[in-house]
Amino acid sequence: MIRPSIFNIIILLNFYFIIIGCKHTLPSQLAKPASTKPNSIQRESKYEVLFSTPQVTKCGSPQNGSSIEDKTINRKLESLIREAPEHSMIRCTLYSFTDKNIIDAIIKAHQRSVNIEILFDNKIKQSNYISTFNTLKPFLKDKVTACTKPSCARLIGNTHHKYCIFSKNRNNEENIIFQTTMNAKEVAKRFNDAIYITEDKELYDL
Repeated sequence: MIRPSIFNIIILLNFYFIIIGCKHTLPSQLAKPASTKPNSIQRESKYEVLFSTPQVTKCGSPQNGSSIEDKTINRKLESLIREAPEHSMIRCTLYSFTDKNIIDAIIKAHQRSVNIEILFDNKIKQSNYISTFNTLKPFLKDKVTACTKPSCARLIGNTHHKYCIFSKNRNNEENIIFQTTMNAKEVAKRFNDAIYITEDKELYDL
């Protein structure tokens, strides 16, 4: 007679824990659904570091023109602009640049309905980089500007950033940041480095 009673107790305990478990589990499941978008995809951020390393051909630093150019970073920025999907968004804050291929990529992006805006430092209007500003202005009009706030009008421009953000690329990756250390010059004989980040909304929204 002992075995049946123990067996019954075990069954009752099982039912008890099932009922208690349901009472504690179901409301939380209803309050916090697993996903508001059944087909949503969780994307991971990706980071890539790039370097331009001009080769010194004789004694001296690369800055003095005694080196072979390395436009790795320039071409990366150019490709990102050229591959930006129609109606996507690009925002750039740049001290200055003179790379003609990047200038052409910006104009072509604007012409194919990419929403592109560029902010230069105020000093660009008083330097040898003025040709870049003057080339872009007729196409982008008020989408290309030079910072004229008092904080930007000092001898050393405060808008010394060199980065662009892209809402999307051709692979449908979003929230993209591309930042370099040096300006994208037509003659790339200085060491340069850059970081390329995708799918980082928190950083993108800063």
